[in-house]
Parts: sequence; structure tokens; C-alpha cells
Amino acid sequence: MKNRDIIVYTVGFHIDNDATALSVFRQCATDESHFYLADDRTTLQAAFQQIGQSISQLRITH
Repeated sequence: MKNRDIIVYTVGFHIDNDATALSVFRQCATDESHFYLADDRTTLQAAFQQIGQSISQLRITH
């Protein structure tokens, strides 16, 4: 998907002690700015709010 200019967001929840999971989430995201790591409800909600704001600013073009 990244090769086709599709933006990929990833959100990891309680995975900071799992090096393999962290690596997969980071590699799957478009880039580091599209990877979110949350350890609690507040941080998780903030991540999805930021993603929602980013998505609302996108326009689909062909």
C-alpha cells in the first residue's frame, strides 16, 4: 500500500515491551509520524483524535 501512495496509520496498544510488535507496527506505518504508541486510555484516544484530524484534512483525487 505504501508503494501506491496509500497512507497507513498504525496504533500499538501496550506493546512497548514487545520488540517484534514494535518493529512490525513501525514498518507497516507510512513513516514514523504515522505510528502511534499508547499505554493508556488517554494516550490511545489522543492518537485516534490525531488520526481523525489528519484524515479529515485529506481529499480524494484521481
